[in-house]
Amino acid sequence: MTKYGNAEKILPKYVLETVRKYFPKGMLWVPPDGSPGACEIEIIRFHKKGLGSAEIAKKVHRSQRRVNQIIRKYKSKSCNLVVQAQG
Repeated sequence: MTKYGNAEKILPKYVLETVRKYFPKGMLWVPPDGSPGACEIEIIRFHKKGLGSAEIAKKVHRSQRRVNQIIRKYKSKSCNLVVQAQG
């Protein structure tokens, strides 16, 4: 989920001044830190259980294409994502 905030209320003054030096006006997107979110973890957990991407997509309310992208991302990184089995 995307969160919005007012930089003047969130950032220290010196940080805001530095940001304004490089990006004086407009909306600036700050990417996440790269750690997987809850939905990505759930997708990988279902994948490790043997569910197909179409079934996973229905369960997590994402497109099958997005599910496949997430699965490929973790396979290509040889990611040893530890996922707790639930249920």
